[in-house]
Amino acid sequence: MSARVSRRRFLQGSAGAAAGLSVTAGIPISVNAADKVVKVGSVSDLTSDAAGWGLPAYHGYDVWAELINEAGGMQVGGDTYSVEVVAWDDEFLASKALPGVKKLVLE
Repeated sequence: MSARVSRRRFLQGSAGAAAGLSVTAGIPISVNAADKVVKVGSVSDLTSDAAGWGLPAYHGYDVWAELINEAGGMQVGGDTYSVEVVAWDDEFLASKALPGVKKLVLE
């Protein structure tokens, strides 16, 4: 199954994903077989003065998930899963980042 992606859309998603990978505190991934959803988590700043770094990452993940889902999902062990992005806003505070990482890993 293939989906056509414009060059512009690919570059937008790649730029956002690259920014996200460089600033994200952690990207835990979990597969929930009951719901057939792969959840990709991100802990980054979405609301403080440093949100200029976190928001592009979040939007890049969203574009990536949208592209995967439009193409029919992600193959994992012979099953097809949709992708869901779960974000935690740490407000650029270490005291909020750790609970966010724990929440994303444990839930």
